[in-house]
Amino acid sequence: MNTKLANTLDLNLLRVFNQLMQQRNVTAVAKTMHLSQSTISHALSRLRNQLNDPLFVLVGKEMQPTEKAMHMAPAIQQALLLIQQGVSTQPHFDPKHDSRHFKIAVGGAIEQTYIAPIIKRLATFGPHLRLDVFELTNSDYEKELERNTLDLVIGFAGSGHLSDKLLTTHLVENPLSCITDLSFTPSIPGKITAEELVSRSHIYTSSWGHSQQLMDNYFQQRQLKRQVAAQVPTFTAVPKLLMDGHYLVVMPEMVATELCLRYPLQQLAIIDDPITVSYEIAQHPLTSHDIAINWLKSLIIEVCASTH
Repeated sequence: MNTKLANTLDLNLLRVFNQLMQQRNVTAVAKTMHLSQSTISHALSRLRNQLNDPLFVLVGKEMQPTEKAMHMAPAIQQALLLIQQGVSTQPHFDPKHDSRHFKIAVGGAIEQTYIAPIIKRLATFGPHLRLDVFELTNSDYEKELERNTLDLVIGFAGSGHLSDKLLTTHLVENPLSCITDLSFTPSIPGKITAEELVSRSHIYTSSWGHSQQLMDNYFQQRQLKRQVAAQVPTFTAVPKLLMDGHYLVVMPEMVATELCLRYPLQQLAIIDDPITVSYEIAQHPLTSHDIAINWLKSLIIEVCASTH
């Protein structure tokens, strides 16, 4: 696209183009943008004339992009996101006075251990700061952070979990530990061997959790296989399951320690090549100049460092 043409393109036409790339349907785009179908069709016609390309061709019931449209799409989407970010970013942020609604995604261990002290710290600045916490899923989170659906994500480092396009900062690391009921008698008090780890069925926490993947690799390397009695999405049900049955659960030590303080359970250290889980906090490069998000990131890092 030449400079003269780029300078004359209507920003609204690019917004229509971006929506058509995502939805491939004029009716759906019109509904999303709260415009009439004729307005969308007219905008597309103007774009076709200015760019000298059909851009979208109707195939069946879907508008398929041309090669030129596919080539343009990433740059246009990035430009629109930069404009949105520039308009919405606060030039100044005072946590004692400015309102902000933050949104982050974290894994179960981080939620269990750090979210309460993080929210407690936020509350010291007043009720005008809100934090919504979402469960970590098997996503690389590039799109969620790019579109401001989330401000920050705390994920697993070195696992390929988060997109390499994100800005990441080391947050905390924690070894995996095993907990079980008090009837279990390990060969070494307070510790558990690889063979003992397969002597009872396991409760598998999380539907996809990185910690469990690390343990599966641990057993495969030793040509051992554990039996899984149940899979639960969070740590909530673990204490009752352990107290009512003879199971083992492997989880981050910070969670195991807390549960053993609250319930009649015992914590056992894995003595054969201890496994450590490392967590990192990530944001999108587009928000690297967002003063409020950077402030929250610093606060989270500080709270995590002081809590354990």
